[in-house]
Amino acid sequence: MWFVLVLCGILLGCASAAPPELSETSEGNGQAYRAYIFEVNTYQEVVYNGRPLAISYTYNGEGKPDIVYYSSSRDRAEDRRGSRTDPTDTGTYHVRLLSPGTGKNIPTKEFFAEFVILKRPVNIEAEKKQRAVYNGDPKRIQASVTPSVSLSISYFPNKELMDAAKETVENTPPGQRTTTQTFAGYRRVERPPTEPGTYHVWIYYAGDNNNESASEEVEFTILPP
Repeated sequence: MWFVLVLCGILLGCASAAPPELSETSEGNGQAYRAYIFEVNTYQEVVYNGRPLAISYTYNGEGKPDIVYYSSSRDRAEDRRGSRTDPTDTGTYHVRLLSPGTGKNIPTKEFFAEFVILKRPVNIEAEKKQRAVYNGDPKRIQASVTPSVSLSISYFPNKELMDAAKETVENTPPGQRTTTQTFAGYRRVERPPTEPGTYHVWIYYAGDNNNESASEEVEFTILPP
């Protein structure tokens, strides 16, 4: 939903999209203002990118609107703990936008909006089947991740064990256990394997306050020399 405020002087009428301009009328000593437009979408979503993010609005009047971000609607209603700094972290912000006004003909006007910063998606890229040749050294799968976050990589001797471990992790409330703690009791190789054989690999990122969780599976075979 958009709220659009078009404010006009009573003597000159509306002049769309023109900035406030004080002028003399030709019919006496009265003064009036030209119109200006103030538009705000009352619900907005953006995606976290590690930098401050600002609510969007259209305003072509004099000065700048006063914008305050609150962590709750109650704080906004009571005008407490607000911040005029654009937020960075994910969450829902309750925003007050206050136009500066330009005198009695164009009074100050308040708008209220919700501004939501969503978690950033994490993309893991890895070929589904990978191979290496035994030479006595540990062999690692090849994977990349965007954005740059720390990945948990576990090598399992068969797919059944990998699937059971995955289910355990996915049913654990976020933030309660590390992947290593959750995998305790499952037979797996923590470090890249050395011996020939086929390994089922689970690449996992648990997510955090600003990034989504992500995972990928790889079948990794170390061939004999």
